[in-house]
Amino acid sequence: MVSQLHTTFLRFHNKVVDTLGTSDFELCQQTVRWHYQWIVLHDFLPRIVGKETYEHVIVGRGEKPNIRFYNPQGRYAFIPVEFSVAAYRYGHTMVRPSYSLNRIVTKARPSEQDFNGKTATFHRIPVFSLTNVAKEPLANLNGFRELPDRWAIDWAFFFDGLAPEGEPPPGAVLPQPSYKLDTLLVDPLTSLPDHQKEPIKAHRALAALNLLRGWRLGLPSGQAVARHMEMETLSDEQLFDREDAERKEARGKLLIDHPGIFNGNAPLWFYILREAEIAGNSQHLGPVGGTIIAEVLAGLIREDRHSFLAQWPKWRPTLPSAVAGHFTMADLINFTNG
Repeated sequence: MVSQLHTTFLRFHNKVVDTLGTSDFELCQQTVRWHYQWIVLHDFLPRIVGKETYEHVIVGRGEKPNIRFYNPQGRYAFIPVEFSVAAYRYGHTMVRPSYSLNRIVTKARPSEQDFNGKTATFHRIPVFSLTNVAKEPLANLNGFRELPDRWAIDWAFFFDGLAPEGEPPPGAVLPQPSYKLDTLLVDPLTSLPDHQKEPIKAHRALAALNLLRGWRLGLPSGQAVARHMEMETLSDEQLFDREDAERKEARGKLLIDHPGIFNGNAPLWFYILREAEIAGNSQHLGPVGGTIIAEVLAGLIREDRHSFLAQWPKWRPTLPSAVAGHFTMADLINFTNG
């Protein structure tokens, strides 16, 4: 999926060159860059950070962003670890266990596969599994290999605003909805293929690896970041609560068995996911996570001297789109494939 999305952007660039009909490479480059930046700011971010945070940080189309906490320092702009190791890893909880790619490629072959010490049945193609793709190339979406035949993605299966290529399978819901933002990850992410020889079982899981990385890099706790941003801090009771009684008991046991470690000191990644459950109703990030992501992405674009925010904040997209003066990922794909 990642490699094919990259290919779509390459084809988008080529389509822009053909459409503009000019040998002015810098103009083509600017057109591609500015439309992509517009998508990030005005199509992607509103979906992820929520309306309130979007309007507070991004302010609106044609306006310069309101950045209070991220200090990109001009040409030395950087991506802070609070973003890369915690906030932007929100997407791990949205990953589905399996996907269909198009109207033909909808199921894994074989459908039953060994997974995490047991046999699992997948109705779509698992995002990861331990099945050897050299022997079973249609078993999973593991990367680092040649794309199997007929595995070209129909992006209507992943983005709204797109017409599917041909009649979709009966009962198919398009686009395939992401999983909600919460503190749980799907089973295929508990046993990563490139960690299957790891002797410590917990270290094969993406959640454990995220938490370990945050600890090793010395990230501040979620509560510390919330206080610094002068936002309402979630209590331990809120953070470690869970509707599921078994999980609630396991989380409460962490506070009891490790006194002074997790009390008022939740890992930032976990805090941001739990905040999304509570403040965003699992539909979007809460104020801490949303602000980190919105400010960093907007700040990086603002500090880029080639960006439309730096050169022409009132600029509007010019390429064909469903709504004049706006441009979305669906518009990009429709334009590229048109």
